[in-house]
Amino acid sequence: MRLFNDGVYRSSLLTFSRSVSEVVVYRRVWGHEIRLIPLKGFKGVRYLSSARALVEALKGFNILHCFSYYSNIFDFVAPICRLLGIPLVAQAQGIYHTLGRPVWIRKFFTVRLADKLLPLNSSEAVFLRERFRIGGSRVEVIPNFVDPSDHMAYPKDVARRSIGIGDDEFVVLTVCRLVPQKGVQTLLRAVSRLRDIRGLRVLVVGEGPYRRDLERLARMLGLGDVARFEGWVHGSRVGLYYSAADCFVLASSEEGLPFVLVEAAVYGLPLMASNSLGAREVLGSGVPGFLFPVGDDASLAEYIHRVYADPVLRERFRSAVKDEVLKIYGPEHVYRRLNEVYQAVVAKQSRRGYNSWVSGSLCESLWIIKRCR
Repeated sequence: MRLFNDGVYRSSLLTFSRSVSEVVVYRRVWGHEIRLIPLKGFKGVRYLSSARALVEALKGFNILHCFSYYSNIFDFVAPICRLLGIPLVAQAQGIYHTLGRPVWIRKFFTVRLADKLLPLNSSEAVFLRERFRIGGSRVEVIPNFVDPSDHMAYPKDVARRSIGIGDDEFVVLTVCRLVPQKGVQTLLRAVSRLRDIRGLRVLVVGEGPYRRDLERLARMLGLGDVARFEGWVHGSRVGLYYSAADCFVLASSEEGLPFVLVEAAVYGLPLMASNSLGAREVLGSGVPGFLFPVGDDASLAEYIHRVYADPVLRERFRSAVKDEVLKIYGPEHVYRRLNEVYQAVVAKQSRRGYNSWVSGSLCESLWIIKRCR
């Protein structure tokens, strides 16, 4: 939303809330409005009770952008957009290849109501085309963007002092939610193979229900003095951890678009990730890094040791990886592609003869876009 508020557009975020009884409007620091639409009643009818408030809220906009075509809200909003002649663009923040049959049947019809579907990676695009039989021209891969100004880099010695890391330590970082799918257990097993690395340190940034199990595993592997579980870290301090690290690992078994890999690349870190769909998308797009088989701690250990033993390799990453990632995930690139999509769907809707008085976007929330005249 920041991208478009800085240009010729104005955007608003619509979100459905059970905590309000009427539409409430806030002003966000980035310049857009946040409109809370009441969501009341039993599960089967609560969206219908919000229909009138939603239609009223959409007046004056040109596009509706839904943040997840897998959400229940998308199934509610898509028919309304089609009836009102509102161009609808939808993306997905994850991959749901295990959809149950009732959900799949519902989605089979509702995803066709979108003018454009924007998966975050090509694997999801293939899934959409094959599983839902969506025509190729209606599916276009557009990733999230990373703004370098959001990611403050610190001198390594300053960052390490701030978080209690010694200058002579070799630091392996992972940032993720602590659930089994994120594969932190694979990282710990890999590190247990690297007893010959002096000053080895693993920093695990993130919180989740699997934390105690991971801490127990670390002790069982003899990593009690090696692995540090930092818990949840405020966004203003995460840059200290990226700046202090020597390499970054994401060992997930499944990812949509693993944005932590993109963030780590902005800091110039050597990247290692399991060969999951989303990680393969990032590291297969020209961004340098190492892919290892999902769950293969031996291969991961070899890559960590290779980076440790080769300071020249680490410096090559530091000088190249940031430039490469910004070519694909930089804000200017993503803005240009989204702008092209928006202009195309609005033009197509105009040719159909609809009034272009409404537009928007959704997420369990909706993002609505208005072009300033």
